[in-house]
Amino acid sequence: MTRPTSSLTKKQFFLIFCLTFASSIHRSWSSAESNAVETSVTGATIERSLKALYEDKSKGTGNALERQRSSAKQLERGQGAIIPIPAKISKPSSVPQLTVVLVTMFDHLPRAMAALAAAYKNLAPELVREYIVVCPQAEAAVLGRTLKAPDSTGGARSPPLRILSDQQALGLTLAETKSVPFCGYRTQMAVKLTVSSHVSTDHYLILDSDVLLVRPVNASVASWLYPQPGKSVYHSDVRRRHARWWRNSETTLKLSGCVPSAPETEVSGVTPAILNTAVARAVVDRWAELFGGREKGVMNILSKRGPYWTEYTSYHLLACHMGGFDKYHSKPLPGAPALYQGYWQRGTTKAGIDVCANCLFMVVQDHIGVNIRDVVKSLDTLFDAKQWE
Repeated sequence: MTRPTSSLTKKQFFLIFCLTFASSIHRSWSSAESNAVETSVTGATIERSLKALYEDKSKGTGNALERQRSSAKQLERGQGAIIPIPAKISKPSSVPQLTVVLVTMFDHLPRAMAALAAAYKNLAPELVREYIVVCPQAEAAVLGRTLKAPDSTGGARSPPLRILSDQQALGLTLAETKSVPFCGYRTQMAVKLTVSSHVSTDHYLILDSDVLLVRPVNASVASWLYPQPGKSVYHSDVRRRHARWWRNSETTLKLSGCVPSAPETEVSGVTPAILNTAVARAVVDRWAELFGGREKGVMNILSKRGPYWTEYTSYHLLACHMGGFDKYHSKPLPGAPALYQGYWQRGTTKAGIDVCANCLFMVVQDHIGVNIRDVVKSLDTLFDAKQWE
């Protein structure tokens, strides 16, 4: 069914209006050179990447490399994923860079623009390699023509912004995505892990449209993001809060016993999250191992017929089996802000929305009945609203 032309034009107009606002904030960034990595599409570079990332003497790498050789041949024929796994993850530096990934869709566009504007304003460019926005395939055609990184100013280069369709992020052909019984929420969860093949940094920050960065973060407080060298911060939770998610993910991945089943077992939370790129790729590789190849693995995971797994429980399980979750993540340092504070239920915002006193991100979910206009008005200082008076 074809959408009315007038409806699409209104959305494009709204996009351009919001982008003017976001670009104004983005141009005020101080200075930083972007180090975006360009990767050639060859079987050799992909194979070197997999060998470096996933080599495990106890298990061997033959099957993974064989699958990747097949994927490389598909890429050379113009099939499969649009962008290959980067040949190299960034080397450690005194100021680690990450990739920011925002997963959204047209229905959530006003909130997504607020999330992006808050990140532009508060996340210093020297900490960001690249912004990636992932959205449904049909909507990517519109966003790709309107949502662009601002021009460089003052001799500095702003981190680039890239649009990916969910099809590209999943690494599937259009025909393959159409053959899967559609479940939008599963797609959104899977994308947060499969997008790791497009990330060229050791870590990437996952944002949803309802996540707002409310505190300035620059190199001087990089320990808020990385409490220990090479370890990204995480939000602590307990297993009983989402016990079914944990059981289903253990069943799906056939990985049980590593994370204790006791209700009060400490586990990681939800979005926003700073994921280790290698661990996220290992989850996708596990799907491939279980279901006979990457494409089949992703398609099985997306199907409604399987258990209701989740992305973060799956990620935590793989990290546990790769040496322990604490090998890759750390709690906030004493005195550092918490990763996030959430408004999850109706009635929690009757007194209004204020910037949390001790958190980096606020999560204001759309189902609690608070309009995004009210959120922006309540947090006008966050968005420097006085600039437009």
